[in-house]
Amino acid sequence: MAPFVLCRPLFKRFGHPVMLVTGFVTMLLGALALYGTDASTSYARIAVGTFLIGAGSTFVPSAAASIVVSSTPGEQAGLASGVQNTLRQSGGLISVAIFGSILNTSDFVGRMGSALAVMTAAALLGIGSGLVAIRDDRIARQSISDNGEDVMVTASTTTNSAASSGRS
Repeated sequence: MAPFVLCRPLFKRFGHPVMLVTGFVTMLLGALALYGTDASTSYARIAVGTFLIGAGSTFVPSAAASIVVSSTPGEQAGLASGVQNTLRQSGGLISVAIFGSILNTSDFVGRMGSALAVMTAAALLGIGSGLVAIRDDRIARQSISDNGEDVMVTASTTTNSAASSGRS
């Protein structure tokens, strides 16, 4: 429950693109903590790795949804939300199938490395896409502020406060 309580203040303070990267980095650290685990690995190491993966995966869906929906025109926000939700559900289904097929064996511990390699690759791709989102967000903020207009930033969207307040 703690990550859910922390999400809103962290997203407000740092923005959705930064929290997307933070989530993927946290998941990557969890996967790295679990590399090399075997039957003699301590419970503490396994707990830290799984906690980091779980905590990171709390931030990713919310940040990704906000970035996708906020980057579309208002009249297409519903469509973007539907597509994003469909992709999220499909991704969950595919990831369960991939991890299940990798780990569904009598050599579960031996196959953990393969599952963690897939997770590491996905986290690295997520970090890369998050860094692109951060760059795009900063470019949008700079473009608006270069025009000499007031800039109001909420979550990951940048809006012109003059336009949103009704002033021209």
